Amino acid sequence: MNMPATDLRDDPAPAVRRERAWWALLPALWLAHLVLSGTPWGLGVTPDSLDYLQAANSLAQGHGLAGFSSQWPPLYPVAVAALSWLGGDVLGAGRWLNALLAATSIGLVACIARRCGWRAPFVLAFLLLLGMQAGYLHVHYLLWSEPLFLTLCLADLLLLDAALRRPERIRRWAVLVMVTAAAIMVRYAGLFLLLLNAGAMLLFLTERRPGARVARIALVSLASLLPFLAWIAFHHSQGEGAANRSLAWHPPGEGKLAMLGHTVAVWFRLPDAWGLPALAMLLAIAVHQVVLAIRRRDAVDRTVATLAMYVLAYAGFLAASVTLVDGHTPLDERILFPMLPMAWLLPAQLARGIGNRHVRSVAILVLAALLAFGAFVGWMDWRASRAEGIGLTSKRVPALPVLAWLKHLRA
Repeated sequence: MNMPATDLRDDPAPAVRRERAWWALLPALWLAHLVLSGTPWGLGVTPDSLDYLQAANSLAQGHGLAGFSSQWPPLYPVAVAALSWLGGDVLGAGRWLNALLAATSIGLVACIARRCGWRAPFVLAFLLLLGMQAGYLHVHYLLWSEPLFLTLCLADLLLLDAALRRPERIRRWAVLVMVTAAAIMVRYAGLFLLLLNAGAMLLFLTERRPGARVARIALVSLASLLPFLAWIAFHHSQGEGAANRSLAWHPPGEGKLAMLGHTVAVWFRLPDAWGLPALAMLLAIAVHQVVLAIRRRDAVDRTVATLAMYVLAYAGFLAASVTLVDGHTPLDERILFPMLPMAWLLPAQLARGIGNRHVRSVAILVLAALLAFGAFVGWMDWRASRAEGIGLTSKRVPALPVLAWLKHLRA
């Protein structure tokens, strides 16, 4: 018997049913504790972090945007400076901000997993293991913009899914625009969200009037770009280059691809030679989920397809950026960090959907074993950070011979 077509707007996923989700606070609080307890020497500082420190200090001391560079968008230093106004220095504010962001991101992943139909106990175990991954924790130990960027990207995913469910609610689109604009103002890579939002709207948005879908895509995209365009115009008026980027053809070479493979292999605790094949498999899973959602027109499949499009959009944007705009971009854990949660969510979702019970159990156990091993590595990384610190805030830095030599010269 033929079943009637499903209206995505009136068929919310089973996981979206209202319920008491206090259990999601457990991994969130645990992650916040790990970030705070893992950085007793302060957040790690790298050369890039010095730019953020300069900008945040300039704003905190009342100098406005004078210390900001067009190389980096302004929102992360603004957030750090705003938190420092509540008390304490900029580094201390960044530490508390990263702890809050680690907890918030893991909570957003919980919401995404529930919308994909996962049961609460499965979600809880997944969150605890995901949050303990060395790649997830290590980025939160450093004064980098990536933690805030990930939080906004995950929020964009959830808001996009909510807006597609009830496209007539203008407030959802307005909040989506604000979050997308904020992500772009944290990292220019946030422009990939324009591709994600437009692609999902093009595939899954239903509009009765001809051209209404294209008009909505154009309006949402343009509104999301306005703060970025204003920021570029501001720096242009100051006589500075627009975002300090330029168009040039420089496709990724062997060394950059080796770095890409190494980063993905580290995520899954695999040998380096397996990194690029693992990435290819992840992209294949993403394409499969999008095709499946287009065929079925089911709410849960549509949510999973949005996650898959997130991976495809970021991978495509990163490839174009490295090839045409910034050939010096390292394909390391920092640049690929926004893909880390999806790199585990999509395979786990695929494993859950395997029809054969025995094969499904084996697939889930393999993923759980890899996650558990990664969590052990993350625990060791936490211990090292707690004992020694990271980067320029490491306790070893004051004892460096070169610093003693400089102090001798000054004396």
